[in-house]
Amino acid sequence: MKPVTLLSVKVQFEQDVVTARGRAKRLAHLLNLSPQVQTKFATAVSELARNALMYAGGGTVEFLLDVPDHRLHARVHDRGPGIPQVGAILEGNYVSSTGMGVGLAGTRRLMDSFAIKTHPGEGTEVLIGVLLPPGTSLAAHKLGSLTDALIRDVPSGPLEEVRAQNQELLRTMAELSTREEQLQVLNQELEDTNRGVVALYSDLESKAEQLREANHVKSMFLSYMSHEFRTPLNSILGLTRILLEQEDGQLSREQEKQVSLTQKAARELLEMVNDLLDTAKVEAGRTQVHVSTFTVSPLLATMRGLFQPLVSSSHVQLIFEDTSALPELRSDESKVGQILRNYIANALRCTAQGEVRVGARLAPESASIEFYVSDTGIGIAAEDLGRLFQDFTQVGPPMRQGQGTGLGLALARRLAELLGGRVDVSSSVGQGSCFSFTIPLIYQDTEIGLPVPSPVLARRGGEGIPLVLLIDDTESDRRLVGNLLRELGADVEEVDNGAVGLELAQTLAPNAAVLDLSMPGLSGVDVLRALRVQEETQTLPVVVVSAQAPDADLLGILNDLGATFVPKQSLYYEGREVLKQVIESLTNPEPGR
Repeated sequence: MKPVTLLSVKVQFEQDVVTARGRAKRLAHLLNLSPQVQTKFATAVSELARNALMYAGGGTVEFLLDVPDHRLHARVHDRGPGIPQVGAILEGNYVSSTGMGVGLAGTRRLMDSFAIKTHPGEGTEVLIGVLLPPGTSLAAHKLGSLTDALIRDVPSGPLEEVRAQNQELLRTMAELSTREEQLQVLNQELEDTNRGVVALYSDLESKAEQLREANHVKSMFLSYMSHEFRTPLNSILGLTRILLEQEDGQLSREQEKQVSLTQKAARELLEMVNDLLDTAKVEAGRTQVHVSTFTVSPLLATMRGLFQPLVSSSHVQLIFEDTSALPELRSDESKVGQILRNYIANALRCTAQGEVRVGARLAPESASIEFYVSDTGIGIAAEDLGRLFQDFTQVGPPMRQGQGTGLGLALARRLAELLGGRVDVSSSVGQGSCFSFTIPLIYQDTEIGLPVPSPVLARRGGEGIPLVLLIDDTESDRRLVGNLLRELGADVEEVDNGAVGLELAQTLAPNAAVLDLSMPGLSGVDVLRALRVQEETQTLPVVVVSAQAPDADLLGILNDLGATFVPKQSLYYEGREVLKQVIESLTNPEPGR
């Protein structure tokens, strides 16, 4: 359907431009366009009519209704010379000395639709349009009434039109003034809001700094408390072990039971402390990965020796599968063992009868290995699986909760991710659970751990029993470590401070030394440095045994000074093997040494 022509106005004189504007305004009013759209449409028609008169000597303005598009159009055409560089004009990049192009570009921005045709020597046609309000009726009888109204509405004289336009301009200026005042109020509100936002950011930054400081203080507190907690706990464990082995006399059945309960309580408390401290270290980014090459079978054998004595029920079997065919790993053996210990301890706690099975297998991608611990215990509900690896989370029946801190699995997840792997779990209530973690066979960011220093030949000669100088300020720890060294076949000289220890190192000429880190006066590091300065003890094998968890810098210092670090809580596991190797090398030196 073609657009319906409503009215046509010829433009030959200046007053015709005013008439065209008035007709445009009146037509827009009759079609119920808003006052703002009426003004925009009339202004656009006036500008195009003025251009036709100025540059082409005149033209025609037609007003049309496009019923399908529901749009009011105005078409202005002339027979002038055309418009050169029309593209640059519409983009606003061309302005002549007469200002040509400003009107076209402005008109284009005001209208809902705009089209232009121009040819040199053939004239120009511009079609503009505005959308009609929704619900405007364009039926045939309505169009007829509209045309009749336009015919009856005899145009006022040019003076009246100019006066009406002046009044319209005044109203527009008043509206602009009102909007400017509103904008000023809005700008003031925005400035106030911005100041509030800046103050809020400043407060948030201050709070964030306080939180960072609080986290730093927490980390320092945990670091300091590690020695204060672990030292007495390890002493309790060592002394209760001596009592239970009845080295100093027989215990009654009741006494043995009481000491066993004391040992169990100390072990559980030490496990909680270790989980808390290890979690804090991982969160603070202070945990280092110490890579070595190892195989799975010896690691699982160590786990078997550690947990088999803890299986207190004859209804539970602890089974370790054969992993001898698996390839070597290059990763942090200590952290892999720590994850396994968490998994196995949880499985034993939650299994009243059946079995706990521990094993490993190559992952489908073959570049990784999957360790798993399955049990036939109480199982875990599906809705609880997502919370298992969160901090301080314990799930399961009430009688199973309250054992531990709820940090073991969260720590296992962090350690597995630190090694470049992931954790997983599958479980059914009443059927049991299977916890697993998958790590690469080769850890990507290799960092070699501390080597065991090369020991020297025993210097006492004849007796064949190496002399070990033990320097520790805590009596219970000296008794604990001293007894272990004697069990391993060494003669032990105990001293409670570093200064006396240095003197004895010169006079006794020991074959090895065992140092504590935290001592009054001279610390373990101070004693170690002094030993390396003296010619007689430059190559003396030194093992540092401490409950203090050293950071990467301290480990680097110990390594540079040729010492091996052994955590006090591992004395009867991995640490015992380190001391045993040192004592055996002193007792049975290599040929030619």
